[in-house]
Amino acid sequence: MRGAGVRATSLMETVVAIFILVSAGFIVLLLFNQSLIYQKKTRQLNEAALAAENAMARCRAWAEDPNNYASGWGAFNGSVSDPDHPNFVITFEVDPAGRTVYTPSTSLEAPYADPERRAIPAGLVPVRCRVKWPGDEYVLTSYVGAAVRPVDPTTALKVSKVSGPGEPVPRDGICDYQAQVFDTSGRQIEGVTFSWAVVPEGGNAVILHDDSHRSGKWIKLQNKYFYNHILGTWGVQPGSIRLRATAVYNGVVLSGDSPSIALGGP
Repeated sequence: MRGAGVRATSLMETVVAIFILVSAGFIVLLLFNQSLIYQKKTRQLNEAALAAENAMARCRAWAEDPNNYASGWGAFNGSVSDPDHPNFVITFEVDPAGRTVYTPSTSLEAPYADPERRAIPAGLVPVRCRVKWPGDEYVLTSYVGAAVRPVDPTTALKVSKVSGPGEPVPRDGICDYQAQVFDTSGRQIEGVTFSWAVVPEGGNAVILHDDSHRSGKWIKLQNKYFYNHILGTWGVQPGSIRLRATAVYNGVVLSGDSPSIALGGP
């Protein structure tokens, strides 16, 4: 009887051991299968990331053409093909209107109202690239900067009168002048900051910097020149002057003069 009890215990231990071994083997197989699944998923994600980066690089290269950047982005606003990754469906979502960029930074321009902020309209265009495959997708979001435009340093910067009295400008008369930069195709380049100076040609006047735009894109010129500390009044210097505006665009120094401006006397 005692031997039979020992054999029964051994048989039970054997069954338990077999169950444990089978369970362990099943767990190992399950983990191995899961590892294969995650390896495949990781490989697909890596391939999708590479496909998205390649597609975004093509988009950036396309946008380097100023004509493309200023267009409706139809070439990259929808599905695109990639012969290197035929198993993926690649689509782009673009806001062609772009985003305004404040210069030199948003935080420094934040205290000012919009008309006085130094801004580059449509300086960035948000672009989202989606790479899809059955059961999953990879999304890459980026900003594409405005294309650098070709300029002729000798003719790119133009100075023109906006408003004010006719010439000769009377004493204390105020005129508004603006400066603009154009590329070689005649399109205006927004967001340029200008510096101004008065070039005397017998006369002289002052630029009212406090009443001019902070970016220098327009200024106010007044026909007065010196302050008489004895009389407490401003004087005038009749004659003529020119206004000179300068700017730097993509490392190129640009300069332009206004036509001669006649100033009246007392």
